[in-house]
Amino acid sequence: MDNKNLYTMKELCDYLGIGRNTALSLIHEERLKAFKAGKHWLIPAEEVDAYIKNELKRQSSKPATKKGKVK
Repeated sequence: MDNKNLYTMKELCDYLGIGRNTALSLIHEERLKAFKAGKHWLIPAEEVDAYIKNELKRQSSKPATKKGKVK
């Protein structure tokens, strides 16, 4: 991660490779902590790191599924 304390919404979306609506959903679902400064959302870098760690844990705890034809 860069030596950055806060991400703007655009920076967050670019960094995570997600759209604005997805980012807003994560914030409103309280999966990603953020705050508004005037009209702009600001997301602390440590919250982005925490979100990534939580997602990695969540995804690694899911059972593996086989891809292919269903018999």
